[in-house]
Formats: sequence, C-alpha cells, structure tokens
Amino acid sequence: MSADFAVEIVVLPKGLRFQAPQGSNLLELFIRHDLVVKTPCGGEGVCQKCVVWVGEVGGFEESGESSHFPIISALSFEDCKRRFHLRNALVCRTVVRHPMVVWVPDSGKTQIVTDHALPDDFDPNAEGTVRCQTVTMIPDVRSDVKTLEQCGVSKFSLEQIAEIPSRLRNAGWHGNLTAFQDQFIAFEAEDQPPVKFALAVDLGTTTLAVSLLDVVEKRSLAVASRHNPQSVYGDDIIARIQKSSESPDSQKRLQSVVQDAVNRMIDEVSREADIDRRQIAAVVIAGNTVMQQLFCGMDSTWLGFSPFVPSTTEYPVFRASELGIPIHKDGVAIFFPIIGGFVGGDIVSGILATQMTRQPGPSLLIDIGTNGEIVLWHNDRLNCAATAAGPAFEGARIRQGMIASQGAIERVAIDETVHLQTIGNVPATGICGSGLIDAASELLRLGIILPNGRFADPEKWRNPISNDLKKQDDLKKRMIFTDEGQRGFLLTAENPVVLTQHDIRQLQLAAGAIRCGVTLLLRQAGLEHRDLKTVYLAGGFGNYIRRQNAQRLGILPVGIPTDRILFCGNTSLAGAKMAIFRHNHYNQIQKITDQAKHVDLSAFPDFQTVFAESMIFP
Repeated sequence: MSADFAVEIVVLPKGLRFQAPQGSNLLELFIRHDLVVKTPCGGEGVCQKCVVWVGEVGGFEESGESSHFPIISALSFEDCKRRFHLRNALVCRTVVRHPMVVWVPDSGKTQIVTDHALPDDFDPNAEGTVRCQTVTMIPDVRSDVKTLEQCGVSKFSLEQIAEIPSRLRNAGWHGNLTAFQDQFIAFEAEDQPPVKFALAVDLGTTTLAVSLLDVVEKRSLAVASRHNPQSVYGDDIIARIQKSSESPDSQKRLQSVVQDAVNRMIDEVSREADIDRRQIAAVVIAGNTVMQQLFCGMDSTWLGFSPFVPSTTEYPVFRASELGIPIHKDGVAIFFPIIGGFVGGDIVSGILATQMTRQPGPSLLIDIGTNGEIVLWHNDRLNCAATAAGPAFEGARIRQGMIASQGAIERVAIDETVHLQTIGNVPATGICGSGLIDAASELLRLGIILPNGRFADPEKWRNPISNDLKKQDDLKKRMIFTDEGQRGFLLTAENPVVLTQHDIRQLQLAAGAIRCGVTLLLRQAGLEHRDLKTVYLAGGFGNYIRRQNAQRLGILPVGIPTDRILFCGNTSLAGAKMAIFRHNHYNQIQKITDQAKHVDLSAFPDFQTVFAESMIFP
C-alpha cells in the first residue's frame, strides 16, 4: 500500500470518525481532531500516561463495518473490547497501519478553579476601562470625529472614521457608544444590540478559563474552562518552548491549538448568555510569559536560554482579529505586562487581584503550579521570582499521578488505617497534587518517611499511631517493592495506587524549589518567616491543599499561624476582570510594574546550597 493510503479511525466513546493516511502517528491525529490526552513527556513515550485501548480491524472498509458507525458508537466498552480485541497502547507510540477502533478512557471533568474574591472596596459604579454608555451628541461643525471626542474618545482607525458619518446621522446622534479607555470601538443606534460585553481570560499552562462580563452591569454572565490542549506537547513550559522552537510550523501549531481552545470557550459562554460574539468589545488576557508569547505567535526560543529574556514586557493593544479572536470587528485584545523572565502577566494580575500592595506589613504571593512564582511585598517594593517547581503538583512525573479529575485521590489521612477521598467519590485510579501533599505529609508525620525523603525501614518506624501490634502490622504490610524494585507505600489495594520513592523525590524537587525561592527573597529583605503578615495563595491548585500539610513539607512558610495563609482562588482571572471593570485598577497595573523587580534566584551565590537544604523536609 502507498504511504498515503487512507484508513478509517473510529474514536469511542466520543463517537468520532475520520480518515487518516496509513503510517500516521495517532497522537498527531488526536491533536488534529481536538482529542486531548495527557502526555506529560510531550509524546516521547516516557511517561506512559497516554494509555488508550486500540483494536485494529483488517478489511474494515471492505467488510462494510463503517456503514454501521451508529451501531459501533453505541457499543459499551466491554462489547468493543470483545468484538475488536482491544488492547492497551500509548497514543504517542501508535502508528496507524489498518482501520482502527480507539477507546479513550473517560477521565471525568477536571477540577478547574474559576472562583475568586474581588477586593472589599470594589465599586461596581466606578468607571470601567471598557465602557458602554448611552449618549446624545451635539454635532460639531468642525468634524464628526470632534463630535465623538465630546464622549471621551480620541483614537480611531481609518476604517472607523470612514463609517462614522453615516452611523451618527442614521442614529440621529443618539445611541450606545463603546470604548476601551479613549479608543473608539463601536457606536450603535439605540434600537441595535449594544456592544457591551468583554472577556477575561486566564491563560494557564495546564488549564484555561474564560469569563464573559457585562461591562454595564459589572457582573459575570458565564464562565467556561478546559484543559490546555498544548499539554500534548509537554506538561511544562520548557517542553513547549522546545517544541515551538523546532520549526515555524511547530510554533504555529502551538499558537493555533490554544487560540482554537479559547475561541471554543468564547462560543460556549456566548451561547450560555445568549449573546452574539459581535457584541463583545474586548478581551483581557493574563498568562505566564511563555503562554502569552505562544498565544501571540512570538518566537519563544530565547526564553529557553539564560538569561531568559522575553520578546517584550509591554504588549501593545491589539485588534482581536489580529489574534484570530472573532469578536466585534474593531474589538481589542489586551495582555498584562511581563515583570521579567518567567514572572508573567498572570502574576501582575494576581498582585492586582489581591491588592497586596495596599496592605500593611510584609506579605507573600505564592502561585503554586508548574512554574511556581513568588512575590514579596516589603518597603514599597515587589521582589518577584520564578521557580522551576516542575509538574509534580499537577500529578505529572508521579508514577500514578494524574490531573485533578474523577478518580484522583485528593485527600489522605492516616490514623490506624489509611483514609482516602477521591474526586467524584469513585474508586481511586491515581493521585493528584493535593493528595500527594497529604500523603507525604502524613507519612512524614508518622516517621514512615524521613526528613531526607527516604522511606524508613518498617522495623524502625516510630509507630506513634497505635499500640495494637496487628494494626501496626497492617500499615507495615503497605510498604512494598514495585516491579521496578522501588520501595513504595500502598495507599489502596483496590485498583492499587502506590506512592513510590521516585514520587517522593519529585515532590521534594517541587517543594524545594518553592521553599528555596521564599528563603532567598526573605533573606535578601532581612526578614524571617514569622515577619510575614499575610501569605496569599493563588492558582487553582492552591485552593485544594491543606495549609498545615503544605507547611509540614516546607511548601508554605513554617512558623506562622495558618490563618495568615489566605486562599485567593483564580487571581489571574480575577485581576483581568478588575482591569475591565474599573479604570483605576487598570491604571494600577503600571504602578505595579514600576514597583516590581525581577529577581534571578540562580544569581545568588548560595543558590545551590539553599536549594539542596530546601529539599529536606522541615
């Protein structure tokens, strides 16, 4: 057969069918057809997490099976497994040779945090950065542009100026004017749908979120979220930088998959609110340095090399159409500025959302994620640093780690036995970041894990739980050796989930990176942990961890009461909303960047020593 011979692929239970050239890689086909699977290693075949069930069907077309597609789509997993002899396979390592049935296990809905708190002094009646107001104009004989300038707008495109005369006269000089600051966007007669909506977007490495806002009523109408489809190219930003640097086509692919995902979410929130996308005037986007550059199609190659210089720190106001965002034809796209290196717009948005610069006393903002960022506010300065926390908190590079979705162990407590809570209250299929922190913290508390991260010999456990020897033995029996010869702790025997020595090492690296950054920033400012008045915990993951357990592992500052640690939710999304709703908040962004200083942690002479020390659990 020729290399371009087309064979048919049926993907279940989604019920998708498409043709593919023989010799195609299944992962590339999945990407092309918007089928997202978790590939933390970027498709290198190392992580073993893109497991699906496949069945090759010889003579699929000839047998006429494709004509029975509705019947095949209705089959249960067990029926498909029996009928097509399904077997386990890695998506990234599967080459299409024959017509194929692929069953993709349902991971359930991912837990994505879109909730957040707005500041206590948020004023819904204050003038917004994006505004839509009903105006009645007095014609200015000098020009129609001068007439519009009465309404506080002074920037126009050539195309807009060409349309203004007829629009003003047809509306009788009365209608709804929409603007971003002093930039004219739209003027519609009062009997036409007003252009009175805006979008706040959180552009995360792992997850994406979009909130549709009414700029007149100052409220959110609908929210959509989803897993970032770029994850098929790797779970961290370094992997994506490397992928985008391979060729112009690779860069374009990473840009298009995330733009398409955002556009689908815009469709979703528009349908839910029953509005036309052309009524949306602006989109405000907050993301880390790499995500913002990839979204804009910027060359991110040099972010992969020291000193990690971004293409730009200040983004111009784009026309949304330039970025493939089909809202109002003159709608604008605004990005938060970058502080430096990997401290991106999402952190500027987080500083704005928490209003930490308006609070007395030293405070920290910690965004725990794949790329952990830390901000110290002290003496009217914002010292900001990024740490290579890695993807362990997202469940990646953990033997049975997974994102926070159905079946993931999210809580662990140990007394005389092991108590687990899974997302969806279903049998455990793996462990996510919050469960990993809980489990390690409990094992450390009990002496089953030593401060250096090694599993203790069961015969040398302190056994503080019970004097009952049988119950002690029950816990000791959970200490096993994996097929690879690693020591591990069996969290559950039903669909066995094991926490291995390798997993603990990955957690130590992630926790050590955060702790090292906090230590160095505080030391530079002459502060101790106990001097901190408030610690703001940002990001979706932060909402699910137990503060005391995170402190026990050194992820959060020790020696301060837990009530000083505040969960802030999705501050990236919150800051974007505030920048839309209130002109003063948008202006505050510039002050934040003026006060902020990017700190390169690796430039500290004792960085390596502090990092090594930080990997030891407190």
